[in-house]
Amino acid sequence: MAGLTSQPSLNALIAALRGGPHDTGVKNKDLQSLADYWEAVREYYGPFECGLKSGTAEVYYHEIPGGQYSNLRPQVASLGLLDRWNDVKHAFAVVNQLVGDIPKVTPSSKMVGDFATFVVQNDLLVMQDSLAASAEATRRKVLENAHRLDFPVSVVQYFQGHLGHPPGGFPEDLRKAVLKGLPILSGNPSDGFPPLDLDKLGETLQKRFNRPFAPHEVVSHALYPRVMDEFFRFRDRFGDVSILDTPSYFYGLEPGREVWVELEEGKTLVIRLDAVSEPAEDGSRTVYFTLNGQARPMTVVDRSLAKETEGGRKAEVGNPDQVGAPMPGKVIAVAVKAGDDVKEGDALVTLEAMKMETIVRAPRAGKIAELVASAGRAVHARDLLLVIA
Repeated sequence: MAGLTSQPSLNALIAALRGGPHDTGVKNKDLQSLADYWEAVREYYGPFECGLKSGTAEVYYHEIPGGQYSNLRPQVASLGLLDRWNDVKHAFAVVNQLVGDIPKVTPSSKMVGDFATFVVQNDLLVMQDSLAASAEATRRKVLENAHRLDFPVSVVQYFQGHLGHPPGGFPEDLRKAVLKGLPILSGNPSDGFPPLDLDKLGETLQKRFNRPFAPHEVVSHALYPRVMDEFFRFRDRFGDVSILDTPSYFYGLEPGREVWVELEEGKTLVIRLDAVSEPAEDGSRTVYFTLNGQARPMTVVDRSLAKETEGGRKAEVGNPDQVGAPMPGKVIAVAVKAGDDVKEGDALVTLEAMKMETIVRAPRAGKIAELVASAGRAVHARDLLLVIA
């Protein structure tokens, strides 16, 4: 699993040190069986690779951490910007300069990645002959357009001080443009946090999901409540899919293939896929399989037959009353309802795409005349979210 965005392989390191003062005493032939195993496993995870074919020194320019590189590329693809992947890498280097050339670890590197993607998506990146010149030209363009932009949540929270304070301080002109009057934290992000009763949270989760929760699950929910809610709902619906082997989980079964699934010690299911019917008019198929020797047909929806949609109503370009989605994604929260009075800058709708959240804010004061957005709905760029009268 080594190389590319990961660390060098242990096998290569051992070979390089052999015969010198740091010789490990380990023989490569003793490790080869492990290398062979992981080489086969890596094939199954091929679709999740980062796109690199070899190591690259480009990281010394853009400074994207390896663990983020493989996440940022699918995020860029989900926004329809994969053809501008090189621009996003340039933007990462530029934005890093804009926000203060900060140490890039989770979550600060995610913020830089969100900002870089946002800059490319909104055509704010200006490339010049040098990184310094590119950063200055991009900074001017961001400042000129900030009044009409809804910046990603991670960027807003960074400038508010939720990640702490960068070593060189915040660039105040950019901070003011991004926050647009939002409050700023003066101390540490954790100052004033009330104590969290993990035992009480565990009891609450047990009542919601009707099962006991391990301490690590409770801590995970305290840190990432929305992500863990989605995970628990998935487990309630589909069970513990971690007991499935990797190729079956990712790629499904081929007709005639049999797998053994161990539910617990001494309890194993033998599953064989026999046949799959042609699709019905509603897009469903009948799957015929054998479970522990018993024939079991099941009707399922073939999601690969779902037609691409063009999204819903579009916000009219130039119409100040209509608020459209600034990016494709999923509506995860709606903060208003029809008839509500809003002030300029009030939060209206929160969108999420591959972990990048954006709060759409009111461009002006008024009343919500029509609410189109709803939680859980997928939207395309410029889809109408609501109308302000």
